Amino acid sequence: MTTWKPLPPARFFVGSVLYAAMVVYLEKAAHISSGGVSGLSISAAHFLHVGVWLTNVSIKFVLFAAIGLLAGRRTALWTMVSATISALFMSLFEALPLPFVWPTWLAFLLIVTVSYFPIGLLLSRGYSTGGFSGIAQAFQERMRIPLWATMTVLNGVSVAAMYLAFGNVSGILTLVATAWGGFSIHLWTRLVQRMLDGH
Repeated sequence: MTTWKPLPPARFFVGSVLYAAMVVYLEKAAHISSGGVSGLSISAAHFLHVGVWLTNVSIKFVLFAAIGLLAGRRTALWTMVSATISALFMSLFEALPLPFVWPTWLAFLLIVTVSYFPIGLLLSRGYSTGGFSGIAQAFQERMRIPLWATMTVLNGVSVAAMYLAFGNVSGILTLVATAWGGFSIHLWTRLVQRMLDGH
């Protein structure tokens, strides 16, 4: 008989909503991505003229099978829940008339410092938003490959997508952000564990 994880802690839901806000109000608005599925979905939404929420959740549903195979059904279930929550809030945030215009330098600074915090909230207790971090998490658990290593490799797809959609500056800044991203996710995860879990 399968024993499912209990209801996730509050940080699971907070992280899922914050992730949605970061993608819509920071990354999409600035045309700079922290990498992962967010960069891929922002680029796809640009070319397809649809909401980022739709491309984001569509890409993640493709990844669920791999996450389920690598990490098991329990992880896949909560990964799907997080992706659904994120998509619903992305849809809400995109519908709200709150246009943000960021100076490029400020958007880039925010992306490399705080945009990985929501993912750290989820990963600190073994959850993910369902994107590349879910694949990276599974590789870490099954094959002991560090999160930063897998994320660095997978983020090459996001860099290429942002470059094709928005040009040189977007591609270069996304490359720099993603190069730092794997380490930043690791640091945020450890910091959250230390602050909230005492280890």
